[in-house]
Amino acid sequence: MEGSSLVPFGTSRVIGDIWHVMDRLPLMKSHGIRKVFARALRDAKLVINRDDRAKSHCILGVH
Repeated sequence: MEGSSLVPFGTSRVIGDIWHVMDRLPLMKSHGIRKVFARALRDAKLVINRDDRAKSHCILGVH
């Protein structure tokens, strides 16, 4: 199938976007610090751009 643009059934071309990377971390659901860690990791990886946020809120009518 080399050189083909077809994807074999059951496979995906999504390899390492941030959401899938975070989901791959083996965090036990019952661990007490899981939510704190997940939020800290998210905030470290996804930095909020204040200008973009203001523009989005303006478009959506959010105050």
